[in-house]
Amino acid sequence: MKYFRKSFLLSLAYMRILTASLLLLCLPVYSETPAELGLRSVKFLSGFMNEKDPQIREQAAAAWGEIGNKAAIPMLKKALKDKSPLVRIEAAYSLHKLGDASGLEVVEKIVDVSTAAIRPARTPAEELAEIARTNARVQGIARLAEMGGVRAVTIFEKTIEDPSAAVRDASAIALAKMGFDELDQTFIETLAARNDSVRAAAAKALGQLGRSVGIEELRLATTDPAAGVRAEAMRALGASPELGVLDVLTKGAHD
Repeated sequence: MKYFRKSFLLSLAYMRILTASLLLLCLPVYSETPAELGLRSVKFLSGFMNEKDPQIREQAAAAWGEIGNKAAIPMLKKALKDKSPLVRIEAAYSLHKLGDASGLEVVEKIVDVSTAAIRPARTPAEELAEIARTNARVQGIARLAEMGGVRAVTIFEKTIEDPSAAVRDASAIALAKMGFDELDQTFIETLAARNDSVRAAAAKALGQLGRSVGIEELRLATTDPAAGVRAEAMRALGASPELGVLDVLTKGAHD
């Protein structure tokens, strides 16, 4: 019951943030001056940045970048010191969107964890902490790919050899998105792996590239014996800009 209550409250908070963001985007129609708009924006969303729940603070930090209001820069810089790495990542990414690069090093530090500092988890609490750290690094890699340029590539060249499979996959996807086309073929070849989960991960990775890569192989994967692989192949084709996959998507909708 406690879990459902928290989920409901989070959903409610997200709806409030979304509503606030949409209203802010419409405010220029009613605001008399840019200064007034900036003040209204800060007042509207600043409260969410101080919520106890880190997921709400994360969503609020991300919203500022979408809104594009530079009045939020001081607040976002303060959020770079938030206890939650996910909040710090989204604050840095919003700052990047607003033309401020001060959060770049914050994300780099979250992503670029030395393998020497990684120890095998021994207790359930340590395992949960390691999962949370890995999730933050994966999200940080995705954001850093859009923020960091050459500096990001240097980090990804290390993280692509990381002990964590999730971090390695995220690094490979980030590098492929940044133009390292030789990694595309790796994902395509992995679609033929023996393990169902590996094939599904390869299909998901191709979909995340957002390009017309491995289309024929993904079409074939929609007939894979494993339902998980078929589902990821369908999602990947759905994310593709290719119009020629509509027949496969229509057929797969009845799977």
